[in-house]
Amino acid sequence: MIRYILILFTVFLLSIASSFAQENYEWSTAKNGEGFNSFLLRNHISPINDLEKFKDLNQGRFTKNGDLIAGEKYKLPLLYSTHLASLLGEDHENIKQVDNSLSGAVLYLVAGHGGPDPGAVGSISGHKITEDEYAYDIVLRMGEEFCRMVPKCISSFKTLMMVLEMQLT
Repeated sequence: MIRYILILFTVFLLSIASSFAQENYEWSTAKNGEGFNSFLLRNHISPINDLEKFKDLNQGRFTKNGDLIAGEKYKLPLLYSTHLASLLGEDHENIKQVDNSLSGAVLYLVAGHGGPDPGAVGSISGHKITEDEYAYDIVLRMGEEFCRMVPKCISSFKTLMMVLEMQLT
C-alpha cells in the first residue's frame, strides 16, 4: 500500500514539475493608456496575427470591458522561427524552434577529433565505423536539438567565422 502511495505521489510531483517547466513565456507590463495594438507592437508582436493568441494566454487578466490594465503583467505569445541548417543534410535542414530556453546562450560544439587519425575503429551491423565519424554524428545531433531552443542558430563553421569577423571589426 505504501508503495502505491509513493508511486502516486511521484507521478503527481512529476506532472507538476513538467507543467512548470513547459511554461516558458516572456512577460511584459502594460503602460498607462496602452491598448492591445500598441502593447503588442511595443513587444514586437503582430496584432493582426497574434491578438487572439494573446487574449487566450491572458484570460481573466483584463478589465470588465476587456481592456488592458496599466501596471499588470501579461504573457506574450512566443514567436518561433525555423532555422536552415544545411550542414545536417536535406532531411534535417529545416529545424523548427520549440522554445527559448537557451536564448542568449552561446554554444560552440566541436566533435573533438581532427587530423589524419580516425581514432578507434569498429564494426556495427557489418559497417565499418570510426571514432571521428561517430563523434561528428553526435555533435550534429546535439546541435540540431540545441537549435530548437534558440531564436538564432549558426550551424556552419564558415558562417560562425564571418559573424566573429564582423564583431571584431
